[in-house]
Amino acid sequence: MPKITREEILAVFRRLVARYGLDRVTMKELAREAGVSVGTIYRHFENKEALVSSIEETWLGHVRARNSQILEREGAAEPKLYDLVVVHAARLSEIVRTDQAVFEMLVGSVRLRYIDHDVVDTRRRILDEMSTAAATILAEGTAQGDLDVSDPSDAAHHFVEAFAEYFSPNAIVSRPHARVVEGLEGMFEFLMRGIRAR
Repeated sequence: MPKITREEILAVFRRLVARYGLDRVTMKELAREAGVSVGTIYRHFENKEALVSSIEETWLGHVRARNSQILEREGAAEPKLYDLVVVHAARLSEIVRTDQAVFEMLVGSVRLRYIDHDVVDTRRRILDEMSTAAATILAEGTAQGDLDVSDPSDAAHHFVEAFAEYFSPNAIVSRPHARVVEGLEGMFEFLMRGIRAR
């Protein structure tokens, strides 16, 4: 059997679960697709739960990195908030329509046959990460005089929660992508009217 790295196994697993979903891909199928023995998979990952956790952590790492890039940018707060919430949710709308694993992870508390406990609520973790970043942006915007927010942490929580439905796969796929984007932009403008400095 050829040598294979942990990252290569994850890449194969990611490709399979995107197509078939988290529950339908077995370790045996993963090994066959990767061209290795099942034992080789288990040398790198204790069980399927470890594989799912690894792709979830990788994905959350991408979210954190993206949020950091937005926070590090110079400029006004409003475009940063737009990118943090609207651009992210619009991209997610495209992804969940073609990636079964992302869809299942965002549904939250999905019980999977081959995993001993409920899948972590990835959606909640993403919204919490976004709230933290939004609080920083709202504080900056208030300091710059562009926004009027007395409690950035509380405002960020409510701001991000207003978009929660746009991070729910069932709500996303119930309407065309263009309608999702239209709704995101409308909600953003509605919320910004309440916090722009007058």
